[in-house]
Amino acid sequence: MKEDPSVHAWQTWGEERIARATLSGIVDPGSARLADMVATHGAADVLAALRASDQDSAWARRSHCFTLVSAIGLLRHRVARFLIPEDPDWPPGWTDLGTVHRDSMGGAPLGVWLVGEGSLAEAMVRAVTIVGSRACTPYGERVATDVAAELMEHDRTVISGGAYGIDAAAHRGALVLSEARRATTVAVLARGLD
Repeated sequence: MKEDPSVHAWQTWGEERIARATLSGIVDPGSARLADMVATHGAADVLAALRASDQDSAWARRSHCFTLVSAIGLLRHRVARFLIPEDPDWPPGWTDLGTVHRDSMGGAPLGVWLVGEGSLAEAMVRAVTIVGSRACTPYGERVATDVAAELMEHDRTVISGGAYGIDAAAHRGALVLSEARRATTVAVLARGLD
């Protein structure tokens, strides 16, 4: 299989994008403290400070262990991008996450890894999220599958997590029609590539 050149596009990224991608692998998602630091100093300076730190903190330790090259290596043979808020494909509503639930959920993400083709911003325009229990009943699973399939018939994008139960059922229902209709399903996973 031929290796996809888009996986190696990171070699042409600017310093801020590389720092945001690296920080996404070092710091757990939803950190209001990190969001404040990046807003004040920029991602590149925050990453440099972590790597220069002699403090025994989880972030500093991870900054010495995590390498972007290794993480990107997991994407061999896949179309992958790292979106940041300045990108045209960044969903406009995601910027609002910087103020909504900022203290409890950390605000907007530093960036998101996108594996697959298509425009995330376009997919989000007509998106519906289906989420629920991992330990769902057979009835709940059937309803999630049926609802997702119905949404696809109406040209909606189905978004869910990547867990068992309702999340998986929603994606299954969406995938039933996605091939024929060229519809989209999006799985959101809250961690870095590794």
